[in-house]
Amino acid sequence: MLDRVEIHPGVFRSSGYGSMVYRGTAEALVAAGVVEQSELPGQPGNPKTMCTFTPDGRRAGRGTGNYCGAEPGRKRIFKDRNGFTVDVQLSLDLIAAAEAAKARLQACWPFPLVGGMAFLQGNA
Repeated sequence: MLDRVEIHPGVFRSSGYGSMVYRGTAEALVAAGVVEQSELPGQPGNPKTMCTFTPDGRRAGRGTGNYCGAEPGRKRIFKDRNGFTVDVQLSLDLIAAAEAAKARLQACWPFPLVGGMAFLQGNA
C-alpha cells in the first residue's frame, strides 16, 4: 500500500476503507499501545484466529451477546502466520477528513517547489 507507515518499531499503519489497519507482531502491537495482550486471538477466553471488540473494550461476536457492526472504535484482530492485523473502525468525521486530505495531496501533485522546499497548498 502506498500509505503504509511505520508508527512504532515493527508496527505498520495503513488506511483501509473507513478504518486504520495496523500490522505487526504481538509484542510490537502491545508495545505501541494498539492492543492489549488479553485482546489477542489465542489468549485464554478468545478465539484462535480472530477477535472483535466493541469501542468500550468488551469482546463481541458469537455467543457474547455483544454486536458492534461498524461502530467507530470497533477493533477486529486477525492472526496469521506473519503476526497480527488490527482493523480499527473510524468515525464518519475522521473518514471525511482523511478523504479530504488525500484529495488535497492528489490535487497538488507533483508538489510545487518554493524556495527549494515542497509547498503544499493550503498549508502555508
